This record gives sequence, structure tokens and C-alpha cells, in this order.
Amino acid sequence: MIRALLLLTLALSPTAAATEILVFERDGETLCTVHARRLPIDEFLRDISTKSEKTIEGLELLREYAEVDVDLVDRPLDVVIERVCGSAGLRGQVKARSIVVKPDLNSSATVDELVDMADVTFVRALRRFPDAPQAAEAEFRLGEVQESRKNQGAARAHYDALVRTFPDSPLYVEALKRAASIMSRLGSWTEASTYWSKLANHPAPNPYVVLARVELARSLAMSGDGRQALAMIDALERAAPPESLADRADRMYVRAAAQVASGNGKDGLVTLEEAMKAGLDQASSLDAARLRADALDHADRPTEAARAWLAFARTCTDERKRDAFVRAAQSAERAHDMLGLLFIERTAAGSGAESRIRPMADIARETLGLVEHAEESLIERLSRAETQCEEAAFMAAASTIESVWRDRARLGEPDVVRAALVRARCADAGEGVEAAIAVLKNTLPEVKRPESRRRLYLLAGELYERRSQWNLAAQAYGGQL
Repeated sequence: MIRALLLLTLALSPTAAATEILVFERDGETLCTVHARRLPIDEFLRDISTKSEKTIEGLELLREYAEVDVDLVDRPLDVVIERVCGSAGLRGQVKARSIVVKPDLNSSATVDELVDMADVTFVRALRRFPDAPQAAEAEFRLGEVQESRKNQGAARAHYDALVRTFPDSPLYVEALKRAASIMSRLGSWTEASTYWSKLANHPAPNPYVVLARVELARSLAMSGDGRQALAMIDALERAAPPESLADRADRMYVRAAAQVASGNGKDGLVTLEEAMKAGLDQASSLDAARLRADALDHADRPTEAARAWLAFARTCTDERKRDAFVRAAQSAERAHDMLGLLFIERTAAGSGAESRIRPMADIARETLGLVEHAEESLIERLSRAETQCEEAAFMAAASTIESVWRDRARLGEPDVVRAALVRARCADAGEGVEAAIAVLKNTLPEVKRPESRRRLYLLAGELYERRSQWNLAAQAYGGQL
């Protein structure tokens, strides 16, 4: 009798008896069975997040908790979350360690929010229906989403998936072209040549056959195969002459790259100059700057090449910076520009190129008689740097003072100031007043005594005054940088 009353009580309960949430693993996938009537969405989410061992994010931002009715059996966790949240006017997403909940989008949604929603929707659709007729388009749209976010690697993965899985798709050629373009933008020229070759040899209809051949020649030239690149660009000139001045200028650029890769830097420089005069879009680009530096090297003009590589290294912000500094140092070494090499070493600090430049710089120091003697004390080195600075031997002084600066923890405050003044004067001579002021500013936190700080301000005022920057000079003399 008591058992029957208990069962009747549970059956009449609006939540307890009507709610069942099971979470379990089957064949490596998390599945759920949910039966619920009028269950508040927050209770459902907290329960299922606990049972699936995931955190819940976004729940605290909701203003109200709708009640939901659910009847799902042996469904994947992400499907359950999506459907239950959708019935409550929410968006739910299952991640590796969390369940994220957000309000559903409305007419005030931003472009970024819509793109995020499209991304999630396409991923879910592909996961559930990988062989659907629209799967190829879903992969393509995901590639577009990732490209818009500047996630080149992820975009390429989606285009690759389309190319690999759906060779008969109308989007195949476009996906192949976009994947190839990404590899070219990333400077992965060997891989890019494989993509462009596949696109160039794809049968008609193929609107990119000429473009693919130009880009294949570019990729070959950039990866060092100048001879084959020249043969390709020559054949293309006969089979499909450029249709516009811009096309002509771009092909001349590819020819210049091929000539340089073949070791003909002199002709490469001439061709590059002609391309620029023809209105080359890349005339002011990093690629053109890099090509010019490489051409100068191959034309046996190492002094100019060192400067060009250094200018390129200072401009680019990607992984090419490190190699450009090394090329600059190598060119300076060939030009026997020992002081220039030391300046490059100093400029390359923090770029990751230091270990490759240091052996060349050590030889330069030895050649210039700047090798530190074991018996020379820190103060003696500081005095030597000051003397070199007074004699306007700023490159030598910069090299000497850096070893002092690295060991400044062993110096008293007055000597730290002396070292900072030398560094600032060297920076002013080599890079300009802004670099010098930066040295003085960065030293101020290490200096406490008023008389020591005053010396830094006085030099700053002197440097500004020398350039007729009277207002800044006045501020510096007044103790403000």
C-alpha cells in the first residue's frame, strides 16, 4: 500500500517523475536519452552538463528560463543540446570541455554573429550528413568563413576536404584555386606549385587555366626552380599573351623572379625595374622588396643587397624577418662591411636570427680589433665605449656598450647612467632621435637619484635641440619625456 502511494505521488509530480536525463558513451560517442515535461531550461542544462562532465557557459547571462518538453532517445549530445536550446529560443553549442549557451539571433544581429552562426550550422550539418548533396557547398562556405577570419590554415583544410571528397562538385575548381592561393599567400611555394599544377591541368571547363600557369611559374621561381619557371612563362607568352598592362607587368615580375632564381641577378633587376615602370601592383609590396634584395645578391652587389635585405627585414612582420636579417648579414660579410654587419647584428636582436649572425659578427669584431680581452674589466669596457663614442665611432661604440649593458647589474647607478648615455648617442647616430629617446625612457625606471635622472633628461634635451625641436627640448630639460 505504501509503495503504491509513493509511486502515485511521483507520477503526479510535474518535474521529478516526468524527467529522465541519461548520458552515456557508445562507440566513442556521447549519447543522451531525455524525457521531460515542463522542465526549466536551466535545470536541464545544469543536469546534463554535470552528467557529461562539461562546464556550462552563458547561463548566467539569460534573463529568463523557459520550460521545455523533451522526448529524445539515444541521440548525440550536440543534437540534444541544439534541439532543446532551440525550443527555448536559445543557441547551444557543445565544445570539447564545455556547453555554451547564447540567446538566439534576431534582426539586430551583427555580421560577426551571423558568420559565427553559419559556421556552427555548417559544421553540425557536415557532421551529421557528410554524404548529403549539399555537403560540398557546406565545406566551401566553411572555407569562406575561415578566410574572412584570416584563419588561412583552417580555410585551406575545408577547401582540401572538398577537393579530396567531392571531385565532381561544380565547386571543385574554385576550391582548388582558393587552396592554391592560400599556399601562395603563406609563401609555401613548393606546396603551392602542386596545387597550381593540378589546377592548370584540370580539363575544361576551367576558367583559371591561364592564371594557374602564371602562378605555377611564380611558385616554381619562388621555390628556386628558375629554369623551369622561365620555360613556362616563355611558353605562356606564345600561347596566351597578356590581355592587359597589369597582366603584362605581373608576368614580367614572375620572369624577374625566375631570372633571379636561375642566378641571373643582373637581368632580374632590369626586368623588375621594367615591371615597376609598367605599373606592377607589387612594386611597393614586400615580395618585390625581397626579390630586389635577392637580385642584388645575385648581381654581385653585396653592399646594396645588405641594405635591401635590412630594409625588407625591418618592414615584414612574419617569419621571413629572421631569414632576411641573416641574408643581410651574409651580404655585409661578402662586402667586407664589418661595421655594417655589427649594425645588422644589433638591429636583429630579438628576431630569432641572433645565433646565425653571431659567428659572422664575432669575426667582424675580431677584424675590427673589438674582441674583448679577459683582463678588461666592465668599467674599462665602459670607458672604451665612451671614447669610441666621442670619436664618432658609433658602430664600434654600440658593439662595445652592449656587452656592458647586459652586465649592468654589476654596475653602480652612476655607471649605469654612463652606459645609457653611450647607448642613446649610438642609437641617435644609427636610427634617429626617437630610438635614442626610447633608450633614455627605458633607463629612467632603473635610475632613482635626481642627479642621475637629470643627466638623462639633459641628453634628451640636447638631442631634441640639435634638431630644432624646441618644445620637446624644453620639456626634456624640465624633466619630462
